[in-house]
Amino acid sequence: MRQPRESTVRGVSLLSALFLLFGLGFAVVIGGRLVPLYLEFKGVSQTLEGIAQGDSQDEATVRSLLVRGFDTAGVTTIKPSDVDITRADGELTVSADYDAVAPFIGNVGFVVHFHKTVTVAGAKQS
Repeated sequence: MRQPRESTVRGVSLLSALFLLFGLGFAVVIGGRLVPLYLEFKGVSQTLEGIAQGDSQDEATVRSLLVRGFDTAGVTTIKPSDVDITRADGELTVSADYDAVAPFIGNVGFVVHFHKTVTVAGAKQS
């Protein structure tokens, strides 16, 4: 009497492998478009954190530090003039609020909203 043979077919079919490769390729392309936006925001964030940790500053000093920090970090999406600087209760609040756009395919793209606010507690009155 013959014993039933166990299935020896294992692995992934060609169609499954193609779908997997297509999905991974799609994810890599999306990541390639979005990662530079987040790296640029990291430069914006580091610049603002550096300003917050600095000595007592007035608004003109903060603007010049923004220009220098954005230039050093290679920030091009937002200009130092687009950063809001407000004073309340003896504290300077520096806020960057902007949208970054990354084209994808044809007329399809991604819009990512970034927001960072820091307070310069030791800022002097102007």
